[in-house]
Amino acid sequence: FLIINEGTKHQYWGLQSKILKPAYAGNLDPECERDSKKGPPCMYGPSNGTKRVLLIGDSHAGHISQAVIDAAKSQGWNAIVWTHSGCPIQFERGISNHIFDTCLDNNNQILSWVSKNTPDLVIVSEFVHADSSQESLRDGLTRLQSLVPNILLVENNPVFPDQKDFMVMRPLVMTRYIPPKSFPESDMEYIDKQASDVLAAWARENAMFTLNFWSVICKNRTCSRFSDAGWLYQDDQHFSVAGASLTIALLENILKRF
Repeated sequence: FLIINEGTKHQYWGLQSKILKPAYAGNLDPECERDSKKGPPCMYGPSNGTKRVLLIGDSHAGHISQAVIDAAKSQGWNAIVWTHSGCPIQFERGISNHIFDTCLDNNNQILSWVSKNTPDLVIVSEFVHADSSQESLRDGLTRLQSLVPNILLVENNPVFPDQKDFMVMRPLVMTRYIPPKSFPESDMEYIDKQASDVLAAWARENAMFTLNFWSVICKNRTCSRFSDAGWLYQDDQHFSVAGASLTIALLENILKRF
């Protein structure tokens, strides 16, 4: 009993060590699977909407899906969400990278849909890794732009440095991990950001729009992932619904350009 009592006081048994993980926006709609493996896409907005925005990409598209829907609604647009976790937007197998067959099938379904329906704006949100094939990602964006002139590429959002601990269940016999609510900007992960910056620079050179969410998380050399609304991240790199809501104003400004 003494061992159990001491262990409980020091939280050695993992008691109260699990933070309630925030919801992933891609799972918010019980009527439509936004992160669909086969389709069809999820449709939102007024029946008399005159403009349509399509959101595609991997889980980084899924985590901003509700923000895109809310921004579109505020501007009288229809929003179409069709995301695939783990799938970069490319339509052919590149020599220098691996992509699942299911991803290629899903992406080509999207390309066919875009060709037939020609939305006014396509938002591509995908996490660019340091070892991602820039050539394949550029080819994917170029293929989309050949069908829809207005392409918006969302850059990598800030990535926090405690991937192994934040929102992760710990073994029972371990001390509790108390996640910091903020980190110095200099401590954030930058390796993948550099690859994202390269792709974004290329996109701007080729008449595409880009959007960077760094400013909503990192201010005055500090990156914060907690607010009065709760945790802004659900892991080291994905926004919670509360975190993604901070991007709505930026998305609205993009839609206002059209």
